[in-house]
Amino acid sequence: SLPLAASLGLTFSYNVTIGIPLYIELAHVITGQ
Repeated sequence: SLPLAASLGLTFSYNVTIGIPLYIELAHVITGQ
């Protein structure tokens, strides 16, 4: 259960680090059209 929690935490931090700028960029593209 511990490795699962660790991988979940890693995936979450990765998604936040990559996902937020990507989401902001996507929002700019959508609102810019």
